[in-house]
Amino acid sequence: GLGGGSQPQRPVEAFSGVTVAADWPERSAPKSGSAFYLPLIWSALVLDRREDAAEEGDGRRRCPALDQLASLGDAKHFHGGSARRATAADLWAAQAFWQQVFSGWSDWVRRLRASMDQFPGGRDAVVAAFVQRLSVTACAVVYGDLRVLGALPHISNARRNADQDSMLELDFDVRIELEASIATLFLPGGVPCVTGAGAPFQVNAGSLGASSSAPPQTGGSSGPSGGGASRSGAALVAPAAPDKADFHSVAAWAAEAATVLEMQQGVLGSEELNAYMNSLTETLKRCTTAAPPSAKDAICGALAPAWDVRANCPAGGGLGGLTLVMCAGALGDLASCMREAGQSGAGGGSGGGAGGR
Repeated sequence: GLGGGSQPQRPVEAFSGVTVAADWPERSAPKSGSAFYLPLIWSALVLDRREDAAEEGDGRRRCPALDQLASLGDAKHFHGGSARRATAADLWAAQAFWQQVFSGWSDWVRRLRASMDQFPGGRDAVVAAFVQRLSVTACAVVYGDLRVLGALPHISNARRNADQDSMLELDFDVRIELEASIATLFLPGGVPCVTGAGAPFQVNAGSLGASSSAPPQTGGSSGPSGGGASRSGAALVAPAAPDKADFHSVAAWAAEAATVLEMQQGVLGSEELNAYMNSLTETLKRCTTAAPPSAKDAICGALAPAWDVRANCPAGGGLGGLTLVMCAGALGDLASCMREAGQSGAGGGSGGGAGGR
């Protein structure tokens, strides 16, 4: 299922379709939100395919955000050397954990990244402005456990250098949803709104497929809950259908589908991409059967650069021009389109009605 996989979920008031883990083990909220902010910020900064990154002399692509992840902070910052510095591979693996905590996680990562890219000078300028100063000590990639997937440089959020706040407020809607979700996570009691077959919420290296310090291998990476190609080269698996046919649920599903593609480190074949997009389209058609024509047109329009929804085939009818970046971008556009429609109340009622239900 979406946003929480097999974990029981509870709704976030004022945000239809947004949920958090209902069996979160912590009772008291931390004084600082950095334990949540930093994994989100670093995910937005580094977890995508940087087609526009500058080529270095050895042929590798240079990414300032990755450079800072790998170099910012000394041994003292990393708990006196007792905490391992996290890599991009660790961040990839951690996405499955955070998607179980927050249903909006994948969507937040994409939206915050898009806001960073729209910053004057782009994401590299964001790094130059806000990813230079540190405070206190390194932050766990996975909440409260430095051992599972290592630690992240603790970007400053001091009064004089509120760099975390500056980046989060590049998309203030993301900030509001995140804060409301964190507050809900620590509310006492509550009745789960979705109950899966999973065990009570827990963190362990095995469940996350804990990685070494080596980067993801070419040909695939462990995917998020509900999908992703394996390292053995298995075919991509599309996320499960949305639990509800409303705009917010479809937006979260589309964001997760885009994340599955973005987590592929190798170049996927056009036939594999074709099968993946075909499967997604069949799911969309089933869950939007009763949707109004305007909602269907919006879906078709968002995916049009890569995929012809009505014909269920690549745009233009051929496989030749179909690329991973194109498909991931179109799915991201669909997530944004559905989220905006839900916020505006299109389709009727709170949260919208992409499927007319």
